[in-house]
Amino acid sequence: MSLVMDPRSARAVSRGGKKKMKKTSSSPIVFELKKGMLKEHLDEVKSLVERWNGELSAPNPFEYQRERHRWGWESAYVPSTETDSDNNHTVRRHLPSRRLWRYHSDWQREINGIMALLPGLQKEARAKLAELSGKETRWKRTEDYLPIALHEAFWSLYHGEVRRWYKFPDLGPPGFAWGAFRIEDTATSEEDGKAVAAEHLRLIGELSQLPGMKDLAESRWRNVCLLQDRMRGLVRTAIKANDILYPCKFCRHLWVP
Repeated sequence: MSLVMDPRSARAVSRGGKKKMKKTSSSPIVFELKKGMLKEHLDEVKSLVERWNGELSAPNPFEYQRERHRWGWESAYVPSTETDSDNNHTVRRHLPSRRLWRYHSDWQREINGIMALLPGLQKEARAKLAELSGKETRWKRTEDYLPIALHEAFWSLYHGEVRRWYKFPDLGPPGFAWGAFRIEDTATSEEDGKAVAAEHLRLIGELSQLPGMKDLAESRWRNVCLLQDRMRGLVRTAIKANDILYPCKFCRHLWVP
């Protein structure tokens, strides 16, 4: 949703700071028209800010993205509202808190740091899997085998638990699954399933010991989550207090000095 009131349609009479709408000697009709337009704009701003606040929650770097049918980030996370220049301008002008944007800068820095770590981690994970494949094994692993191991190595470090969601697929063997994802195509017996699970758990354990994974899960991601909580708290407070009454380029011509 881009806000489309063009400031060029009237002279901008305010360049910053919180203003109150007050009646002047100008035409009462014009005054009422501007007041109505300003109210409509501020209602849209509130909806936009609420939507942006909901987007201040980056998916974890190894999470399965159903809409793209892939695991993990392709690029550093950016809230979709911020990818639209008009919306980004509006949010920043109507939420001028310096503390909020300092947190936001720190948050972006941590996210970019995580993105920089991912290629190296994925390379190390492939090397670990190659070592495993080089050993005598008869299992036919699927393309989800390694991404799930990466995700669970991250999860185990951050949450302090290993999730053993191993089972036969809902349609039965052959094959073995972790949760809803098939990780192996040939297992047929309980013994096979236990062997596949043990091998996968061993890989998860080795990936969780990688220095880059520990840095990501135990330091950078904790900072990301902490900063997200702080930003969302500040935005909720601003919305509740109606502290969004600041002019932007779409509404500054509607404010009366």
